[in-house]
Amino acid sequence: MLAAAIAPLRRDEPGPLLVVPIPLHGQRQKRRGFNQAEEIARQAVKTLRVAEPGWKLQLASHALLRLRNTPEQAGQTARQRRINLRGAFQASSPSALEGRPILLIDDVMTTGATVRAAAAALHRAGAGAVWVATVARAMRIVPVQRGSDLPEDDPLPASTADRSFPAQTAIRLDASHGSLQGHNSF
Repeated sequence: MLAAAIAPLRRDEPGPLLVVPIPLHGQRQKRRGFNQAEEIARQAVKTLRVAEPGWKLQLASHALLRLRNTPEQAGQTARQRRINLRGAFQASSPSALEGRPILLIDDVMTTGATVRAAAAALHRAGAGAVWVATVARAMRIVPVQRGSDLPEDDPLPASTADRSFPAQTAIRLDASHGSLQGHNSF
């Protein structure tokens, strides 16, 4: 499924692409026994290598580190999620990322706080374009009364708040704002 959403990226990033799953903190991964984002990324790369044999995809499971064992995001507002993830990620080898386009993989994107924090760490390390692909895009339903605006902690910037994303999504994160600008939906 996700491989089909990623395949059109070849038009924008035809060269080698580094595929980086969102990491879990070591304690959480040990408790769970696996990293779901890594399993999803591994399967997507395997499928794409068959479907797009000339496209160089490199799975880089350890390119990004989770420095802090952050509390679960469930039940937190978008603002709380952003604060929770500040400084949570760091690139393990910045020189290996220099100018490289990255495809960041996660299972579910709710507010985008996790992928924004991870992409920011990759950009700080010198990565080129950072694309994000997720299996699911959770949409938050917010009751809005006539004449009122969306809450301040709306998960998407105004330019994308009115756009819907399909279940499997690949978007590009703008390095300068950490926002979901210029997204491509497949």
